Amino acid sequence: MKATVAICTHNRAADLREALLSLLKQRFDAFEAIVVDNGSTDSTAQTVQEIERMVSFPVRYIYEARLGLSVARNRAIRESQGEYVLFLDDDAVASEDWIAGIVALFERDERIGVVGGKIEPAWEGEAPAWLAPENRTLYTILDYSEDIVEMKRPHIPFGANVAFRRSALDMAALFREDLGRVGSNLLSSEEGELIDRIRTRYSVYYTPHASVLHKIPRSRISRKWLLETHLLAGRQQRGQLGAQDARVREVGREAADHRAALAAGAIRQAAGIPQRQPDRL
Repeated sequence: MKATVAICTHNRAADLREALLSLLKQRFDAFEAIVVDNGSTDSTAQTVQEIERMVSFPVRYIYEARLGLSVARNRAIRESQGEYVLFLDDDAVASEDWIAGIVALFERDERIGVVGGKIEPAWEGEAPAWLAPENRTLYTILDYSEDIVEMKRPHIPFGANVAFRRSALDMAALFREDLGRVGSNLLSSEEGELIDRIRTRYSVYYTPHASVLHKIPRSRISRKWLLETHLLAGRQQRGQLGAQDARVREVGREAADHRAALAAGAIRQAAGIPQRQPDRL
């Protein structure tokens, strides 16, 4: 099997259905899909059963009772059979060339261990006029380059559209399960921490030719949500990293500081407050 598409989900049956249906249109055949149901109480299982009857590619449903995004992702990796493991968020929709674009980039160079793709927004309603282009990453929007390029540290792909070479995962091990989102816990440096380990032997690349649409619900399109989710969560994450080892603290604090700074800048800009200027000598 060339590729495994892994979707980790929790109580998003309707969105999951759209994500799986987008795989029907792929211009690539040698793949399987794995759905890891992370403790859902809605109709997720029935939705996967319905999709299984509609598609020609293998679909496997796996129930994971232990909550946590890192737990669910690791379960998907352990269950996968593909040479490459592609993660698609349960509220994202893949473009027709998504799998083909990622696989093609991996096969250009065996030293590429991680590939991230373009993430475009699917706003529920109108896009906020107050959101400046440089702050769009706060909504998991990624348009890193018009070309295929290497992403140097501290830049990393976003989890809504990221793929790993299996040999890189075998070398670096899996996501740390003491990191990552669990319920209301917003500590989310697990992707950066894993990619940092992979970077010791592999490179990380971005391609604009493997895009997904990522849904942004109306409830998130507000300054209040931005403040609570990024500025406050960034500060919370930085404080919680004290008990972690030095390398995790470094990677996590880079992410937390960047997220908090972006959110603060976006909120100042939306409110018409001048941006802070660096002191001049």
